Amino acid sequence: MTILRLRANFGVLENRELTLREGFQCVALPNESGKSTWCAFIQAMLYGIDTSAREKQGVKPDKLRYAPWSGTPMAGEMDILWQGKAITLRRSTRTANAPMREFAAVYTGTEEPVPGLTGANAGETLTGVGRELFRRSVFAGQGSLAVSGSPELEKRIGAIVSTGEDEGCSYTEADERLRAWQRKRLYNKKGSIPACEEELRQVERQLALLEENGADSREEASRLEELERRRQALLPRLEQARAEERRAALQRLSRDKGLLRQAEQEDLRAGARLEEAERRAAESPFAGRDVEELRARTAKDLNRCDALAAAAAEKPALLPWALCLAAALLCAVAWAALDQIFWAVPALAAAACGAALAVLWQKRCAAARTAAQELRSILEDYGAESPTALAAAVEEYARATAECAARRREKARTAAALEAMQRQQRQEDAALLRSLDFQGGDSPAARMTRELARLEEQIAAAREARAQRTGQQEVLGDPVVLGSRRQALLEEHRRLTEQFEALSLAIETLREAGTELQNRFSPRLSRLAGEYFAALTGGRYTALRLDRKFRGTVLQEGEVTPREDAFLSTGALDQMYLALRLAVCTLALDGGEPCPLILDDALVNFDPERTGYALKLLEELAQTRQVVLLSCRPLSEAEGGC
Repeated sequence: MTILRLRANFGVLENRELTLREGFQCVALPNESGKSTWCAFIQAMLYGIDTSAREKQGVKPDKLRYAPWSGTPMAGEMDILWQGKAITLRRSTRTANAPMREFAAVYTGTEEPVPGLTGANAGETLTGVGRELFRRSVFAGQGSLAVSGSPELEKRIGAIVSTGEDEGCSYTEADERLRAWQRKRLYNKKGSIPACEEELRQVERQLALLEENGADSREEASRLEELERRRQALLPRLEQARAEERRAALQRLSRDKGLLRQAEQEDLRAGARLEEAERRAAESPFAGRDVEELRARTAKDLNRCDALAAAAAEKPALLPWALCLAAALLCAVAWAALDQIFWAVPALAAAACGAALAVLWQKRCAAARTAAQELRSILEDYGAESPTALAAAVEEYARATAECAARRREKARTAAALEAMQRQQRQEDAALLRSLDFQGGDSPAARMTRELARLEEQIAAAREARAQRTGQQEVLGDPVVLGSRRQALLEEHRRLTEQFEALSLAIETLREAGTELQNRFSPRLSRLAGEYFAALTGGRYTALRLDRKFRGTVLQEGEVTPREDAFLSTGALDQMYLALRLAVCTLALDGGEPCPLILDDALVNFDPERTGYALKLLEELAQTRQVVLLSCRPLSEAEGGC
């Protein structure tokens, strides 16, 4: 394939055109004029834009990096010469998220489509290689001369060094596929083998649990049967003991009820006697008064009454008054009769004495009346007719009060006895209820009831345990099915183990075959790359040896000890990788119609002398394929300029 003309609306290239020719040519363009963009455009026209790429470590994907600066959609045309026919490739953008997705391939100057050429297969059909091999061989982007391995490159190399071997396999792909199959079977305790072993352990654990549960279930069934037998034997004895204790309890209850009724009757009689005594005490004129205080007061009042009664009963003597009156009359008669003044004195004296005695008598009568009136007042206060009646009433009230106190004590005693009897009766009733409930106490029925409750609990626990065992057995599954599954798992484990061992053997065999293949292709590739490296360095390095990962060791002229490529300068390292890339192109892409070799500033680190060596070598290679070198500077004649 030969590229003839490029027309691009791609990144910085806005409707720009680039014309190329067959053979070798150098396109010298200044910085930021679009050299790398032209290279990316060629790759996009052949293989399209990867729309799934994402930005990584600050590097933008092509769909963003090469979006036209003007904002117009990506588009372009590429005129090529392929199999002697001029063809025009067109790519355009219909939707923004699918740049250059629309593809057309027509014969140049017509609109007749090229049969079998599509946007998906155009690059591989025209160049003979896929995108990755294209990038690792004939397409050298700026700063990416280094060559790395790929499955497609391995296939090409395998086709080169093994007669009759096609490009359908590579060591890396086969090794990775075998190791993937091996990892599916066993990888870090994961895979089908550990899964099979884990399932086998679970099945064996289930079988062991089934066997253990079966033994436990039989033991629990036997224990449950024994508990049921003991329960059935206990029930008739318990009923008989309960009946006997009920009869005894009813007898005690009847006796206690009779005693309680007697205590109630006694309390009622004591209450009636207390009411009678209180009634008599209430009928006394002294009701509610303290007896001792009343006795002290009435004793004082009775003494006063005695004194007043004596004072009221005392009468003044009339005889002295009568004698004085008689003497006065006699003396007056004598005075009158005798007319002697002498009798006047005794008469007056007797009259004066009589008058004095009359006054005294009158006072005494008044005092007696006052005493009698005061006596009546005192008796009226007590409601008594006489001091004797008052004393009798006080004594009667004292007796009534004493009887009330006695009756109260009697009533309190009977009430306390009744309360104690009622409390005892309540205790007896509670004890009777407990005994009839047969939950407490130490009676035979209570003991048998507790024993029956324990048996019921044990029976319930045994039934629950048996149900759990049954549920566990149902969860664990059918032992026949589990046994069949165990045999199947053993067979599966044996088969997977054999597969794993076979894969291990295949990997080892493949490794040995890969080593053999490497030993076969490395000398040829190393020899050709060494020849190109010698040509690029003017014979300074005479040999180049490569490993499978394209790491190299070089031998300088006149030396016997090779050096690793890490010790080379930047320019020498670029020359080594250019030699390697040219060798890969020559060997791996030598079949069919050769595709162009695109180099973007590949000689930027070359000095003028080695630039001349490189241009000479590229011109030689251009005899069989198109070689396009894009450079940021025109090459001088000393460099073999172009």
